[in-house]
Amino acid sequence: MGSPVRRLARAAALGLTISLLVASISLAVAALMRTRATCETPGTEQCVFENSLNAELARLQALEAAGCACVGIGLGLWLRARRDDDASP
Repeated sequence: MGSPVRRLARAAALGLTISLLVASISLAVAALMRTRATCETPGTEQCVFENSLNAELARLQALEAAGCACVGIGLGLWLRARRDDDASP
C-alpha cells in the first residue's frame, strides 16, 4: 500500500495535476473570450491598439494554457507510471 508520507505526496501531486488541468481550461476559455472582444469606437487608433493588444494577450493565454496542459498531463502520466511500479512486486 505504501507509507502515509507516500500516499500524502501522491495525493498532493494528484491535486496539482487536477489544478493544472483546470487552469489550462480556464486560460483557454479566457483566451477565446479575449479574441471576441470588440471596441466601443471602431476605426479609431485606440480601437486598433486594443485589438492588437487583445490578440497578443489571447496568444499568450493560449500558450499558457498549452503549457499548463502539457505539465498536467505529464504529471498525470508520471503518477500513473509510479502507481504501476508500486503495484508490481
